[in-house]
Amino acid sequence: MHFTLSLPVLYSDFLVVMLSLFAIGVLGLIFFGRHLILILICFELIILSISAFFVFFGALSDNVLGQIIPLILLCLAGADSAFGLALFILVFRQHGLITVMVLDQLRL
Repeated sequence: MHFTLSLPVLYSDFLVVMLSLFAIGVLGLIFFGRHLILILICFELIILSISAFFVFFGALSDNVLGQIIPLILLCLAGADSAFGLALFILVFRQHGLITVMVLDQLRL
């Protein structure tokens, strides 16, 4: 089964959008380094942009791996979000707030 892009979308436009999503995620990690929920959101944005790159280049080269790898990445991102949110709930119940400084004080 061959999948081709039927929309008249320029490749450079798509690359600019995906690189800007990746850059927003990285800049969010840099600037919002103290807020754990924003760190998690920025991390998910980075994974989403990488997955879109795989889908785009897989569609260009007619490769099925370009569609299978993003499925695996999104499953891992969902598991990461579930684990992170569960950790946030536990920390919030103990300390009353969610910051990076509170997580630094945890003993594993």
